[in-house]
Amino acid sequence: MVDTIWREARRLLGAELSAKDFEAWVEPLRATGWSDGVLTLEVPSAFFRDWLRRHFLGRLERAVARSSGRQASVLLHVNRALDVPAPRLRAVRTGAPAVWPRSAPAAPPARYTFETFVVGASNQVAFAAARAVVGRPGAHFNPLFIHGGCGLGKTHLLSAVAHAMNGERRSAAVVFLSAENFVNEMIAAIKSERMSQFRGRFRRIETLVVDD
Repeated sequence: MVDTIWREARRLLGAELSAKDFEAWVEPLRATGWSDGVLTLEVPSAFFRDWLRRHFLGRLERAVARSSGRQASVLLHVNRALDVPAPRLRAVRTGAPAVWPRSAPAAPPARYTFETFVVGASNQVAFAAARAVVGRPGAHFNPLFIHGGCGLGKTHLLSAVAHAMNGERRSAAVVFLSAENFVNEMIAAIKSERMSQFRGRFRRIETLVVDD
């Protein structure tokens, strides 16, 4: 029954939301339970949960009420396993770091853009700094280091920078990889005594985005 109720609620939400908003705020949700008029939804982070509670909970509950035919409420639970990890990107050549050229099919999560980032008092400085990096690469905040707790939007902002740099500087080499992969690359280079090649590869990159 929970699947039927949520499927219809998603359909109703899809009819009233823009495709971008639906992808950003509804697509990641997973329905896990229905009991006594309460639909339990899992969300990928505490930030996501808190934003939905402040801005979207009423709309969710109205859609669920319509789909179930009764008064309903929505309970949000955090399940970090739902958060979409940065995909493994295509390598330019064997042994090279994963480079994300414009034509590559893989990219940071599509929904993580500046347009879908919710700016508030706690993150407006980080957001402005990220936009400044895209506006004048290398001139502002070089390097840019974003620090914060889990689920606060660090991956979202870094992905937004990568998307924007790839869109505005089409000839630029944009690399998006995890800190673990970067360290593994470096360790492999040290063990094989190829640090000069390692440094050379990364120095040719115009924009390096490392997500921890």
